[in-house]
Amino acid sequence: IRVEGDNVHAVAEQLRLPVTGPFQLTGQLSGYLNRPFFSGNLRLQDWALKQHPLGPLQSRVSYLNKTILFQKGSVRSGEGTGVASASGIVHFGKQPAYYVTSDMASVNPQEVIRLFKPGIPITTTATGKLLIEGHGKQVKVTGPLTVGEGVFYGESFKKGRLHLIVTEKKVRVQKVRLEKDQGILQGDGEISYQGEYVLDTKTTLLPIQTVALIHKRIPDLSGDFHMTVRGKGTLKSPHLKCVANVTRLQYREAKMESGTLYLD
Repeated sequence: IRVEGDNVHAVAEQLRLPVTGPFQLTGQLSGYLNRPFFSGNLRLQDWALKQHPLGPLQSRVSYLNKTILFQKGSVRSGEGTGVASASGIVHFGKQPAYYVTSDMASVNPQEVIRLFKPGIPITTTATGKLLIEGHGKQVKVTGPLTVGEGVFYGESFKKGRLHLIVTEKKVRVQKVRLEKDQGILQGDGEISYQGEYVLDTKTTLLPIQTVALIHKRIPDLSGDFHMTVRGKGTLKSPHLKCVANVTRLQYREAKMESGTLYLD
């Protein structure tokens, strides 16, 4: 059979999938009226998942007993900068259940996060394998990622790695290691979609002027330092505690050999 349509929404709605856009389905349909079996290929063009535009998708698909199996699927990111391949199972019982693995290459992690809630301020490209699993609205995305040059909450970095966990309630980043021009930032953190956060980071020896968190608040301060940042609160009302052990400390014309800087 070959089926084409202007919008896959009518079919996807029966399966409780938030997908819209033109589609093409080709393959073989067999079995019984109350137990059909389909095997073939699916293509989506100019489509959207949860109203977020994505690039062209194509995949081998099969359907039997309220279960869709897709293999060798590939989709280009909505921004057109990266590609993700995926295989997995979606079962439609009382609530849809998902188990999908995806290999991402140069994809903006915002495109994953935005499927749950509005994104967080990170600009980079990520490569790695993600696991998507859950049922109904309780879906979790987890996996290790390597990231290219970018900016995270105002702090620029050259490259790095992290373990990403995205749920319907929050974004968590673990085992973070971001390399700046002259040092390394390491730590863990989480941000809820209500703007609440928990942060625990530390740095290797860094020039103060390369860290936006301090340089914006004390632009005339210079020196090299090790810093620990901990905090929790909301993004609109942050409560950060920074302790920096500084060498070759200088503030305007005043010079000191070393010192400790506290920001609260």
